[in-house]
Amino acid sequence: MRPFTVEQQWDIFREFIQKKLDVGEPSPHMKIVGWLSKDVTIRERFWRAGCYAVPYSIITAEVLWTKWPLDFSLAEPETLERWIYDNWKDIHTRTERRCVRTPAKFTQCLLQYSQWVDNTLPGILVAIEGLDNEDAYNILWKSIHTVKYLGRYINIRILDLFHRYCEVSAHLYDIRSIGGWSPKKMLALLYPEHTEVLLGPGKYGDPLANKLATEALYRYQAEGLKIDFYIFAAMLCEYRVAYENMRQYPGRTHDQEISYFKKKGQPWVDAGFEFGMFEARKALFPHECLGELNNWDGIRDELSTVMRESLYVWSDLEFDYEKTTNLRDPVRR
Repeated sequence: MRPFTVEQQWDIFREFIQKKLDVGEPSPHMKIVGWLSKDVTIRERFWRAGCYAVPYSIITAEVLWTKWPLDFSLAEPETLERWIYDNWKDIHTRTERRCVRTPAKFTQCLLQYSQWVDNTLPGILVAIEGLDNEDAYNILWKSIHTVKYLGRYINIRILDLFHRYCEVSAHLYDIRSIGGWSPKKMLALLYPEHTEVLLGPGKYGDPLANKLATEALYRYQAEGLKIDFYIFAAMLCEYRVAYENMRQYPGRTHDQEISYFKKKGQPWVDAGFEFGMFEARKALFPHECLGELNNWDGIRDELSTVMRESLYVWSDLEFDYEKTTNLRDPVRR
């Protein structure tokens, strides 16, 4: 496979972003959290943000917030800890949350987060009233970093959930390049003349990364893409994985949830737990991209090769997966 030219990178990245947006990505599981939490208090939504973010799993999130509402968690932390240990084999965490993949670290992170929501966050929300967006976001960013075993990657998502579903006006205003190597690698594909600085040691390339990301974001917005810094930061990473590792395509996160559920959701169903996530998926996302409504039951690895090998971006809204036998010549709907 030949590398893409810079012009191809810009064009195919634009197509990739649009087709991700069309199927409800990135972070469709965050949208499910919002949908399932629309009838609870704002305070409980803040708690649910943590139930989702600590494991980075809608499966574990639903179980946690159903069995352990915030006030119950605050009143019975030792009982919650014991429950986590007792049920650890069925608690799902995504690979991005390697730092909490022991019951001790998971418990410490979750309990610290509950205390932060109860004791610290209310004062922070008062303190940021009336501040400009950057100052307000920076205060939230600094504060949530005090919760052990959270970090750059997941805190971006927690604060975005706060903004979209918890009535917090502060929102991401850059790509948080500090500590993030993946977006800088992707920016180097768009701006190869800046590769040496972008991929320099430590934080050396961070200022330039934020500058170039802002420039690229504004360019794509001017071309009609409905994106913000959160979406763009996520897309930089997902496209890089699609291009370099061939492990991404529009709809993959939806497919991934089915795979996770078969392994980690089904034991809870067998024990009598009723999930709402599939009702939410059906309400929120195009039915053409949901495997449970069609004839696939997990990640479709062959779609990950399409972009590099065939120079187009797959979309279940455009192509019929069931009827397609040759991905170089997909059947259109």
